[in-house]
Amino acid sequence: MIKVNFAVRNNQIYNSLARQIIIPTVDGEITILSGHIPLITVIKSGELVITDEHGKHFKYAVVRGAVIVERTNENPTPTPSSPTLLQDLEKGATQNTRDNNTNKMVDTTVTLICDDAIESEKIDIAIEQEAVARAEEVIKNGETYEDIGGLTSPLERELNRIRVAKRR
Repeated sequence: MIKVNFAVRNNQIYNSLARQIIIPTVDGEITILSGHIPLITVIKSGELVITDEHGKHFKYAVVRGAVIVERTNENPTPTPSSPTLLQDLEKGATQNTRDNNTNKMVDTTVTLICDDAIESEKIDIAIEQEAVARAEEVIKNGETYEDIGGLTSPLERELNRIRVAKRR
């Protein structure tokens, strides 16, 4: 099982157990399953999907961020030369961390921090399209990124939300 901590700035988006997470990264889409190797990578704008422990999918439009994948089993990985390989493997399988709320075995922790995220079901395509039109108009009038205080980022966010919402 995977323990997921997903936040945007100071807001907790998701903090629970999951079966898998599909993450858009700068190196392509990756799927994190229980027991995944440790990893740190950059999240790019796109659709992030968390499948909870019951199989329900939570889909989010995310804009840039970082992900850290850690193994919660603190036992060293046994080597084939270990005289107690079978014992080490059995011990490792029983000494994983348990989730405090559910008492389920957790062997992987995933921490996601994004600039922006919204659940797919909460996206109103009409409102997002209006925001895109306003941002494009400002850009067409010749204002630069510095002049408009980061409008490029909101434009990217709105376009990403529209893409993700259309995938529902």
